[in-house]
Amino acid sequence: MSNQIAAVSLQLTYALGGTTIAKTFSLSSPFQAQSEGTLDVPEAETSSTAHAIPFGSIAKATLAIIKNRTDQELTLKVNGSLALQNIPIGGVVMFGAEALGIAADLTAISLTSTTSETAAGYIDYFVFGDPV
Repeated sequence: MSNQIAAVSLQLTYALGGTTIAKTFSLSSPFQAQSEGTLDVPEAETSSTAHAIPFGSIAKATLAIIKNRTDQELTLKVNGSLALQNIPIGGVVMFGAEALGIAADLTAISLTSTTSETAAGYIDYFVFGDPV
């Protein structure tokens, strides 16, 4: 079976010195499998609670997009690493490639709460991978 393509296009527009600047970034990631959904983060969840992003049958991802819809920053970990950074409230993180990595494949993502959740929140995720 041939690869399918997940295409992402990001348009950035900003004003600089009275001039409007527009830039577009595009990415086409091949995939054979996908996992997408929403993780519930319940009200009153305590800090340091880990949420693993479900990769389903994907062993190696070519594209992952995560959106934080909680009322707190979430600590990002990739491939079981130490904490990389915090994703702010409303923030989005994307990892993407047009082919599988040679030295470092994307195989796992987890997010850890940093405080207690004051209202029910959500983590949206999209993961694509395992191209042939």
